Amino acid sequence: MPEPLVTFYMDEGETTEVAIEFDANPTPTNDLVIWHVVSHASNQSYLIEAGQARERFESRYLEFRGSTVIATLLVHQATYDDVLSYWYLEASNSLGRFEYQFELQPRPMETEEPDDLEVRSTTTKYSTYTPA
Repeated sequence: MPEPLVTFYMDEGETTEVAIEFDANPTPTNDLVIWHVVSHASNQSYLIEAGQARERFESRYLEFRGSTVIATLLVHQATYDDVLSYWYLEASNSLGRFEYQFELQPRPMETEEPDDLEVRSTTTKYSTYTPA
């Protein structure tokens, strides 16, 4: 498997939002943008089209800003087994197909600097990816 393009951070038992932004011309329709989840723990695969839900996975309808497309997947009740899964978004239009690979990782623990009373976080709520 190639290296994931972006990491999204999750908290066990919580909902994790994955948002991937990409440019496409012509823009794809909801049925041509599909989230793929290949679960390592359960040996199951899930295909989730934009606007659909499967078990713990819910895909929002696509958002469009000109030729920019924003696809969002909600992973409800995230588990540490999700870290072992293989994840990617497939987007197609009349000119071709592209895959955007990503990974889920546990959110790093917040740390406090010894000489500083302020707690600092090393993560962001979610990431987006825009290919060149």
